[in-house]
Amino acid sequence: MSEHTLSEDGEWMWDGAEWIPAPPASPASRIPRQIENHQSVQDITQSSYYKPIQSSHKPSRSNYRVSSPKVGFQTSFVPWIGVILIGVSLLLPYLSVMGLFEMTGFEMMAELGNLFGELAGDDSSGSDGGSGSGSGSGDGLDPEQLALVVAAIMYLLSPFFFSISAIISSIVLLMKKSPRTMGGLHLTFVVIFMISALIAPTALGISILDFVGIGFYMGAFSSILLMVK
Repeated sequence: MSEHTLSEDGEWMWDGAEWIPAPPASPASRIPRQIENHQSVQDITQSSYYKPIQSSHKPSRSNYRVSSPKVGFQTSFVPWIGVILIGVSLLLPYLSVMGLFEMTGFEMMAELGNLFGELAGDDSSGSDGGSGSGSGSGDGLDPEQLALVVAAIMYLLSPFFFSISAIISSIVLLMKKSPRTMGGLHLTFVVIFMISALIAPTALGISILDFVGIGFYMGAFSSILLMVK
């Protein structure tokens, strides 16, 4: 055999006289084998872990239903308290004369209803009579007298207005909305009355506010509760 001849198994080398163990292979000869092994491992990894799983099952839309967060009752219970207080106020005195004579809100509504009915009847019967030539002074009301007239009219109509306010606010609350607009109108009514009553002239130190009962104040300022969101 020629010098440096390797055996078939590559473990022995002929040096010309005898077989000696073959020296280890150089690193350069191992690179192709390592590259080949690396590529095979990479192919197996990608095919087993990164290959998307094909499924014949198509998920239905119901399986991915997103439950919307439950929103609580947005309208506070406070406006309902305002509505209840307005109703209770109609059972209390709206008119109080030094505690000697009192009239509730419902009684005022009944009396005014009867009064309006009688006035309507008088107007229809009086329209057939001759019209007199009543000569007025021609002078208008001064601001204080006008304020007294406005305060008196608003005071007499207050039970009707408060009742309508409570009814409308109840309907709005049942619709899951806020009665802030009605509460604002209600409070505006009260503020105009109070300003007119303060401007109105007094007789012997007595003003129109001295005849206002506790029921009126309860029904008036319940409007603040209607404005709570």
